[in-house]
Amino acid sequence: MATIKGDGRGEQNKLMSSIVMSMAQSQAAADSVASESNPIGREDDDDFMAEWEQKRIEELKRERADLIRKNDRPITGDYREITQDEFLPEVTSHKLVICHFYHDEFQRCRVIDQHLQQISQTHPETKFLRLNAEKAPFFIARLAVKVLPTVVIFLNGVAVDRVVGFEGVSTEDNFPTLALTRRLVKSGGIIAASKAERGPQLHRGSSSSSSSDSDS
Repeated sequence: MATIKGDGRGEQNKLMSSIVMSMAQSQAAADSVASESNPIGREDDDDFMAEWEQKRIEELKRERADLIRKNDRPITGDYREITQDEFLPEVTSHKLVICHFYHDEFQRCRVIDQHLQQISQTHPETKFLRLNAEKAPFFIARLAVKVLPTVVIFLNGVAVDRVVGFEGVSTEDNFPTLALTRRLVKSGGIIAASKAERGPQLHRGSSSSSSSDSDS
């Protein structure tokens, strides 16, 4: 990874606690539904879990469709270059925004570009942007971007997560687009369009699942 200098620290995520709370509430609701639908305690019943997962996928699809309908304009495949002056208006004018801070000479930035271009084609619920780090010193310092590439996920104009380099995606430079897609789904930057994009699920009652099984 190529590092860059940066001043200051990024703002503490204002919405992180509410997002965590929302996730906890969603899980509690799911547990409640599972309990009501499964009164005899069939937590390990694969058929039951498969049925529950399918219902959840349908719910996510409906949520995704609602977000798409709320867009001011279609943005499918719209992975655009912006300037520092355009950054705030662009980030604050849409609910879900993903911005890639890049450097022209860094190979890993080009890799991220290729994957984000593909992901943007199938996720119109999210606005995808790219910003040259050398031409945006104010926001590089404000967001404490010290490593390139850095992909920052914004919810309602607030940075809620980031992908630094390939961290949490792959240990290799050559990785499938699905790997980054799942990471962005986990961050809340995009809504999973399929079970494959959601990734492996952690079944309740399991005590030996790997950490990757919980990436959803």
